[in-house]
Amino acid sequence: MADSETLYRQYLDGDEAALAQLIDAHKHGLTLYLFGYVKDETKAEELMEDTFVRLVLKRPRFSGKSSFKTFLYAIGRNLALDALRRDKRRRTVPLEDAQQTAALQSVEEAYLKEEVSIRLHHAMNKLNDDYREALYLRYFESLSPDEIAALLHKRKKQIEDRLYHAKRALKAILEQEEAL
Repeated sequence: MADSETLYRQYLDGDEAALAQLIDAHKHGLTLYLFGYVKDETKAEELMEDTFVRLVLKRPRFSGKSSFKTFLYAIGRNLALDALRRDKRRRTVPLEDAQQTAALQSVEEAYLKEEVSIRLHHAMNKLNDDYREALYLRYFESLSPDEIAALLHKRKKQIEDRLYHAKRALKAILEQEEAL
């Protein structure tokens, strides 16, 4: 399979199959990443779909200054932040959301069993959002500190510091749980 950047350029040149390959390659990781923002399985899936719809309708040009994954996740992140702002104005939370969140946690745990142990996942959930996001992007999505900095609109040094402190905090949580 071609890399994501090549697939996107092929899609822009009219190859619809390349779009299908892009979606298959990124839908699961992008959905989990977006879930970190919206804490709702259905909403995360909708945002993932909206991200790809934006690629289809707006056909944004990929500059190549970062990886395609960074480009794609930045689009998804912006959509998630917009959705959070809209939801914040509404201030209502349907009862189904709690049930959907519980359902996603079981799906997410099944996925994470393939990637990492559940113990690590639970420990990461105890981290603050900034730390958890930095670690997720670095170690689950394999983004470099430069790519994370571009995605989060931070300096590379800020991301490196955040990763350092996040790893220390995660280590402390794991040691504390081990002591119990």
